[in-house]
Amino acid sequence: MPPIFRYLIASSGENLQDGLVHLAAVYREKSNYLFDCLSRVVTPAATLFVGFFIIGQTAPILRLILQSINSFGGV
Repeated sequence: MPPIFRYLIASSGENLQDGLVHLAAVYREKSNYLFDCLSRVVTPAATLFVGFFIIGQTAPILRLILQSINSFGGV
C-alpha cells in the first residue's frame, strides 16, 4: 500500500468516506496530469510518424507519374 494512500486515509480521522473521496480526487488529479504530459509528448511524435508515412506512400506514385511525363516528352 503506497504511503500517500495510508496518509490520506489516516488524515480523514473518523470519517472514512471523506478520506476515500479525497483520495480519489488526489489520484484523479495525478492521472489527469500524467495523461496531459503523455499526450503532449506523443502527439507531435505521432504527427511526424503519420507525415512520414504519407510521404513514403505517395513518393513511389509521384516518381512513376514523373517518369511517365518524361517519357512522353522524349517522344
